Amino acid sequence: MPDIEPREVRASALLWLIAVAVGLFETGLVVLFDGHGLTGDILAGALLRLVVFAFVGVLIAYLHAGLTSWLFAISRIGHVSAVLGALVLMFRPAANAYFRRSTVDPGRAAAPRPPAAVRAGRG
Repeated sequence: MPDIEPREVRASALLWLIAVAVGLFETGLVVLFDGHGLTGDILAGALLRLVVFAFVGVLIAYLHAGLTSWLFAISRIGHVSAVLGALVLMFRPAANAYFRRSTVDPGRAAAPRPPAAVRAGRG
């Protein structure tokens, strides 16, 4: 017969989840309303917090996890952190300026495509 967690353990896990959620909310507030914009320091701090909060969330969710569950959880944390980091960096001012230049500046545009006959090997 499996052991059932005591009420105190379940309540503690719930409070940890609430702490993680509030921590993520606070991180969002800092990023949105800090007044300094999204600087590299703020971005690095937000990503670090995200990884820590995700890890704590996984610890809470997997109270009876085995090695395979932990490996998948760590993999997911890395994956989600990389995706979120890439999304944030794509919309930084330097990236926006680069994409604007490459779509507007004809000198930076891609080479013109050859006619269809040449692409099909008939030219």
